[in-house]
Amino acid sequence: LLDVPGKEGGWPVMRAMNVFVLPGIPQFFRFKIDAIAEHFVVGTVRHFTRQVALRLGEDPLVPTINEIVKKHAKVTIGSYPFLEGEARTVVTFEGGEEDREQVMSA
Repeated sequence: LLDVPGKEGGWPVMRAMNVFVLPGIPQFFRFKIDAIAEHFVVGTVRHFTRQVALRLGEDPLVPTINEIVKKHAKVTIGSYPFLEGEARTVVTFEGGEEDREQVMSA
């Protein structure tokens, strides 16, 4: 349990290793997010994500995805098949600030 500086006697923030445990009630959730961001997170990291939903199944996409992975080595790329719905596969592209152009162009 972590006491929030300047809020002695209030509800502490619960953390297990690198995971913060948050309440489910929206106004308490917002209060805890603000406290965590202000007092317990050091620095900021911009993260970029792009998702592409496709009507094709995952198997025929694998060669193309593998080529994209080779061209954009700093970008984390994942493909997720869906058995129901219009989208059959969702491909995600993720990276940090320095990889923004690659994430957006992959």
